[in-house]
Amino acid sequence: MLRPVIEQIEQDLQNGIPLDDETIFRRIAGAFYDSFTAHSDYTRLAILLVYTHPEVAHILVNKIATGRKSVTKYIQKRQDQGYFCKNIDPGLFMQVMAMTFAMRVICQGLNDLLTFEQLSRDEVVDQLVTLLLYGIVKRNQLPKVTA
Repeated sequence: MLRPVIEQIEQDLQNGIPLDDETIFRRIAGAFYDSFTAHSDYTRLAILLVYTHPEVAHILVNKIATGRKSVTKYIQKRQDQGYFCKNIDPGLFMQVMAMTFAMRVICQGLNDLLTFEQLSRDEVVDQLVTLLLYGIVKRNQLPKVTA
């Protein structure tokens, strides 16, 4: 489910459709959410296989890295243009996004105990993208460093 979303974003950008960073990451986060939700049994099985069959782990890592390459390149491009902080690793950014949704599936049953479980898909996507893009600290209220 992630690949078609990334391809659509790339096609929209090539066709000159204006997409801002937030829209792009909302689409990607939504695709992660939908994919992990739709394939929850496969996700849990993949995690089990990683621990019991290391050779499968290498195959999965290569597949995941290839799938995320275009998004990490986009993040690197935005860093080079000065729009994103250069001290954030693009791969880590994507890992945080993916693992947020993967953990919702892996911990199925425990999610009812979590305080954010009542959030809808759109609310989770909105909050995650906002957190990853803008952080939790209000920029105009950063404490001043005193020497």
